[in-house]
Amino acid sequence: MKAFSSCLMGLVTLFSVPANAVTVKEARASYTYVNKALRENAPLRDIDTAVLRNHAQVLNEALDTFSIGPQGYRMLLDAHLNAEKMLIKQAQLMDLPYDVSAIQISLDRLDTLIPSLEKGQGGMLYTAGHVASYILEDKELAYQYWLGCAELAHSGCMNIMATSYESGVGTMPQDEASAVYWHKEVVDTGTYARCAGGFSAASLALLQFTGVETGEPIQFWLDKADNLLQQIVDAENDPQACNLSEVDLLSWLFTQNEEALERLKAFEFDTTNDYGMSRNLVRDALLQTDDFNVFAEIMPAIVDDYQRCRAASLFALKVYDQPDQLREIQQYVRELPPFDCGRSQATVNRLLSLHI
Repeated sequence: MKAFSSCLMGLVTLFSVPANAVTVKEARASYTYVNKALRENAPLRDIDTAVLRNHAQVLNEALDTFSIGPQGYRMLLDAHLNAEKMLIKQAQLMDLPYDVSAIQISLDRLDTLIPSLEKGQGGMLYTAGHVASYILEDKELAYQYWLGCAELAHSGCMNIMATSYESGVGTMPQDEASAVYWHKEVVDTGTYARCAGGFSAASLALLQFTGVETGEPIQFWLDKADNLLQQIVDAENDPQACNLSEVDLLSWLFTQNEEALERLKAFEFDTTNDYGMSRNLVRDALLQTDDFNVFAEIMPAIVDDYQRCRAASLFALKVYDQPDQLREIQQYVRELPPFDCGRSQATVNRLLSLHI
């Protein structure tokens, strides 16, 4: 923030601003407002739409009128992209019409910057991928952005590429070797991107268990996941952080680790939110039944299709040696949307292929 403030304040000496133009002070305030909303993860319904729209307009005008260096321009552009994305997400949430022209302008601006971006500067491409995928509904463009920022070592984009190659969902072909490569790249980032490194280590344990060669045994990846995620839990003093309990769940499913099972049984999910409630339901049902038809009775109470597919694939890991049940699970996940369930479908398919 200080670097940006200094950068903008320095502009005053570099060029003259027309009397009716956006000022450096206004641009700085708009940048600060947008990034504060992102950092605090404020609920969209709680953000004043008129105030946010004004800040988006200020940022847009600043991008058009300021003579600014590459770093400052990237920071303004990132803030504008996020402001426009929040405005559209608000409209979608409230089922209101929305205009994509302003965000398309910033995507066009970004396209001109891409050749000059360096390692560590992929954040805007990550945002742009989400805009292309979920607002413009252009999956091909989304994956172009995500592949670009994965190549710039952005953890979120590397994770998207790993899971996309794992499932074959989106515009990427199913390619397990590429999935392993990108997951390892994410693991190598450690805790830099908070939970991402630990999640990819857990994904590599899952791939190894389901017949994909990762170069290391299952326990190696489980230990790596536990170590990375535990660091976040300790740093934030929050047992709910990064869903660390899933490592215990996988340890129990993969290796029948009794200590992991006892920790899993004792873990208290935050059931005041839908996701915590869903994870609690899944944990309890996994512990209580070996029959998928009985397990499936909890599915209507689970928060969304992604979590339902995840639950089904976890049960598949429990009954990995029972092809009849695996086929029932395969049929269940096939009937749910591929974009939500691609990874789960791939997991079940790999488990079934072990019986051929």
